[in-house]
Formats: sequence, structure tokens, C-alpha cells
Amino acid sequence: MMKVKGIFAVSFIAMMVVGGAYADIASSGYVDEKIDGLATVAKTGAYGDLSGRPTIPTVNNATLTIQKNGATVDTFTANASANKTINITVPTTTSQLTNNSGFITAANLPEEYTLPVATANALGGVKSAGDITVGTDGAVTVNSATKADSATKATQDASGNVITSTYATKSQITALDSTSTGTGAVVTGVSQTDGKVTVTKGNVEIPFGGRNATDYVAIWVE
Repeated sequence: MMKVKGIFAVSFIAMMVVGGAYADIASSGYVDEKIDGLATVAKTGAYGDLSGRPTIPTVNNATLTIQKNGATVDTFTANASANKTINITVPTTTSQLTNNSGFITAANLPEEYTLPVATANALGGVKSAGDITVGTDGAVTVNSATKADSATKATQDASGNVITSTYATKSQITALDSTSTGTGAVVTGVSQTDGKVTVTKGNVEIPFGGRNATDYVAIWVE
């Protein structure tokens, strides 16, 4: 602002030179008289002498604090003159957690369990030998025999009595034959194939009294 006064004065003097007012230039009082009408700020250049000044707000410079779980990581001022980066780290491994307990490490993992085979004295796993089928859903099915000699033969009855020498085996039973020759009645409606007895629905006639008997008993099979 001081330059304004000097420039104005020089320009004013130059105008007087051009205009031929040499006598007036010699008088410094004349120059002072010409600039006395200027505003005070034009003479002093001071901001305080300026009228209509805007109100400049006060800039606060508070300190901001960054915390992680209640612990201070770093601080910065709101009116800082330079940028500042504050890095907040997060746990990347289990051991970085504050409790650092209550978890299983790889070294402490239990060994892989293998189900032992069942014995007469110990529980364990069992599997079918063929007569029992276990489905994918866990259902157990006991396979039925299609032939008399394909099933496991019983050696005891329901009371625990040994019956191996009490009842006849397949080889000891004479096959039924409705075509056997004789002078009497023959068995009708009953046949036997490979140990399997088939009874036809209707009257089954069974002779009694010997091979050549003429009398028979009729049994109706529904």
C-alpha cells in the first residue's frame, strides 16, 4: 500500500511536468496538499486503516486422537500444515488376539480316530458276511434263502436244545413224487423241486395206509 502513495506522487509530478507547472513542483507543500484528500489507508498502507474490512473467522487448531480398542494410535492437528497418515493394524493371526487362548493349534490336533474291529470282549465295528445287507441309508436287511440248503442250518431250537441229530436233513428226506407207481391213490397238488415244496391251490390228496393204499385224505389249500 505504501507503493500506491509513491506511484500516485510520481504520476502527479509527471503530470505537472508535462503541463509545464515547474514552479509548483519545487514546493513540497504543494504535493502534500494534493494527497491530503486521499483516504488514510492510501497514505499508510495499514490494514487497520481500511474501512469495511471483512470479519475473518478464527481458525481453531484442535488435536485429534485416533484410538484402537481404547488405546491411542497417533494424533494430528486439525490445522496441520502437512499431510499425515495413521495406520491402524488389525490381527492377521490368531496369536495376535488379546486373549491368546482357548484355541487349538495344529500341533495339538487330536489324532485321526480309527474304529477297531469288534471282538467277543470289546466293542467295535462289524460288517456283513453276506447274509445281511446294510443300505446306504443305514437300513439293515436280512437276506432270505431261496433254497433249503443255502441258509445257515439251525443247531438249536428256541429252548436251546441241540437238534442236529433230532430232525432229518435234506438228504434224508425222500422227494415227493406224484408220479410214483402203485395200485392205490397217489399224492396230488404237491410237488418238490430242489428242496422247495410247492402246494397247488385246491384239493391236495394224500394217501395213507401204505404205498398201495386205496384210501387218501383230501386237504383243501386256499
